[in-house]
Amino acid sequence: ARPQDRDALQWLVKTYEASDNPAGLTEALTKLVAVDPAPEHLARLADFHRYNGCFEDERNVLDRAAATRPIQTRMLGRLGALLAAENRIPRALEVLRDVDVRATGEAEQWRKLLFELLIQAGHYDEASQRAQGWLNQWRKPWLAAQFTLRLAENSPYEPARALAAASAALHPDTR
Repeated sequence: ARPQDRDALQWLVKTYEASDNPAGLTEALTKLVAVDPAPEHLARLADFHRYNGCFEDERNVLDRAAATRPIQTRMLGRLGALLAAENRIPRALEVLRDVDVRATGEAEQWRKLLFELLIQAGHYDEASQRAQGWLNQWRKPWLAAQFTLRLAENSPYEPARALAAASAALHPDTR
């Protein structure tokens, strides 16, 4: 009866949660996000779709939200991963590059995915340059070895050599 009332929709969400009604909860959360696109509501709806294995719905929620406003780095990284899983590599790269710019140290998972997608797309120089920056920030010798070997297996000589040199300079005891 009050489709635009945020408080009523929040009450409805709580009611559907307590009654274990996934269809009703999805509808109420969708309406709540439309009325009040607060990050916590958006995350709740996306997480609910993920929990229920509705990954296309999750991606749609995240993609629509990212197109209209900045969303949490965690959700943006998840969007990049979903796009990559759908083989939408150019869009996934765009999203994950944004994650890389916005993120601090917590984005290791998304940066690893970005690295793999850059290699897959043939952007070897960019993969090498980004990895050098991350390795300098993270100071993890095992990641230096992983990134260097992965790039060496798949790229021309120069980008792999540049990453290997940077890795060796950062971690001289791991040669």
